[in-house]
Amino acid sequence: MNNISTIRIILHISFSLLFCCNIYTQENGDTRVAKWKDDKQAAIAIGFDDSQGSHLDNAVPNLESRGLSASFYVNQGKNGYMNRESEWVGILNRGQHLAPHTMTHSGSTSYDDAVWEIGRSAELVWEAYNVPYHSMLLSYASGGGVTWNGITRAERLDIDDSFNLINRVHWQGCSSCSNPEHWHSDRMPQWPYLVNLANYSESELISRIDNTISQKEWAHFYGHGVGDGHSTTMAIFLAFVNYLESVKGNIWNGSFIDIFKYDMERFSADVQVIQNTDEIIKLRLSSDIAASGFIVNDVNLYNEPLTLITQVPWSEVTVTQGSSVKTYTANNGEVMYEALPNVGTTNRGDIILQQSNGLPVELTFFTASVKNSSVILRWETATEVNNYGFEIERSSEETDWKMIGFVEGHGNSNSPKHYNFDDTDIRQSSNYYYRLKQIDNDGTFEYSNVITVNVDVPDKFFLSQNYPNPFNPETRIDYTLPEQQNVSLRVFNMLGEMVQELLYEAKPPGSYSVNFNASNLPSGIYIYRIQTESFATTKKMTFLK
Repeated sequence: MNNISTIRIILHISFSLLFCCNIYTQENGDTRVAKWKDDKQAAIAIGFDDSQGSHLDNAVPNLESRGLSASFYVNQGKNGYMNRESEWVGILNRGQHLAPHTMTHSGSTSYDDAVWEIGRSAELVWEAYNVPYHSMLLSYASGGGVTWNGITRAERLDIDDSFNLINRVHWQGCSSCSNPEHWHSDRMPQWPYLVNLANYSESELISRIDNTISQKEWAHFYGHGVGDGHSTTMAIFLAFVNYLESVKGNIWNGSFIDIFKYDMERFSADVQVIQNTDEIIKLRLSSDIAASGFIVNDVNLYNEPLTLITQVPWSEVTVTQGSSVKTYTANNGEVMYEALPNVGTTNRGDIILQQSNGLPVELTFFTASVKNSSVILRWETATEVNNYGFEIERSSEETDWKMIGFVEGHGNSNSPKHYNFDDTDIRQSSNYYYRLKQIDNDGTFEYSNVITVNVDVPDKFFLSQNYPNPFNPETRIDYTLPEQQNVSLRVFNMLGEMVQELLYEAKPPGSYSVNFNASNLPSGIYIYRIQTESFATTKKMTFLK
């Protein structure tokens, strides 16, 4: 064998090892997006349909005790929901999720009928979450076994998009279903494995879970009634949740909508290295969801953090994006963390990785929100050593900083501490910049990142659902005014009698809150009504002693 042939063989082996066996040298800043949150092997969503009492009695307690979550697709116009509404809303505080399943599970006879069945169900879910209408994506199940007449597939998709809904499509591929116009499997990168709990034995369900993990995909397990005498027996359900609990280290158990958003963002994710030095790594994460060719809705509502793994030269790493500042420990030269991608017109900011400087006070977040013509600042520390406190500084141009307040620190602490400060001296239609000056007991100090707040005049009248609801005995009612108006806010009983006038005065444009105390009233349903010179609307609330 001559020398040239020997060189060719060596080169062939080298390139084969390099490309086939993934033997290559990673560089600092190299970043990959994990297929699933926390770099888990698979994702599993759980869902239950029809707002059945057995969900509250059997499913929720057993999920909660195992640290598992499910989405409950509810019919708010049926007795199963209406008779236990406060319990349904309450599961949101127990690690569970609500999703619309139409108002009455009756199908439709016209386009307007379908809008009410689907859209009103979505609105009531937004109210349960205490967020404005259309402000978050929702998964929904349109209801199988019923007929959707008077509406085309294109019109169904129009309803989905107008209410920011993602159809769960649990009847996709069902030969007995007569409604193929509502199958939407062509509208996302991959559809999950759909598994009806009632159709499988314990061993078959365990096999389905194992297959999902081994194939590194996602699955949606769903059911209806839970317990003896229901379609999913208690034995099957307990075997299912017990096994899920045992493999929690391998799976991300998220809601259908959160997994969907993650999958869509990851499918079109792009990570650019903007800066890479020994002192700093700066990345730009974006997801061009609109160009994916799949279901889109409002791209600015895609807000599920993606898990990134970045090669770094440090053992302790501080990761900053916007107002979020967190510290992580690297493992074998890699650090895993979460970041939000830029989507549509929403810019979440570049990601900055630096060696952790071991400051005695670790700030985990610093945020600002506008409410009632005030800016509410909130921040949290993970640990504190010799923390004297925080000076709050404000600027209108990010140059001339002025101290507007001081909040005392906790000294020494190894547990999270929460802080807040209300800035009431603000003007509408202005930009404000805020930063924290964290001061140690010895006088040394460190500045936080700068956050920006735009105090806009609201662009429309709005009356929110009271929160909490049901309540005892106090609740809060929020409203917005786009212009100066004379405003009245009154509470009535179900006989139409006014029981309390909460407000009657002229108000400038802005966002406001009013507290209502019903301690002197009997339990029941009450109506509250706001009226201005050009706007009026009412909502219901429930007082339970």
